[in-house]
Amino acid sequence: MRVSVGSAAQVESACEAYVKALRRADAPDEPEMLEQGRALHRMLLEPLAAQLGDVRVLFVSPDAALAAVPLAALPGA
Repeated sequence: MRVSVGSAAQVESACEAYVKALRRADAPDEPEMLEQGRALHRMLLEPLAAQLGDVRVLFVSPDAALAAVPLAALPGA
């Protein structure tokens, strides 16, 4: 199965923006952090949702900028 989530540059930019927002956030509900996290969630996880069905566990092997993102901390859409 192959699902397009955007170009590598787009994914890298979104990852970097989220990690920067996480580092600046004073609280888990910081608006900028939530906005960047939701954008990354929409980019990476929403395209997969239809393909995953009722999958409860997803294993991810990230590389490049995605490796710096704590995926479990991504807010939902």
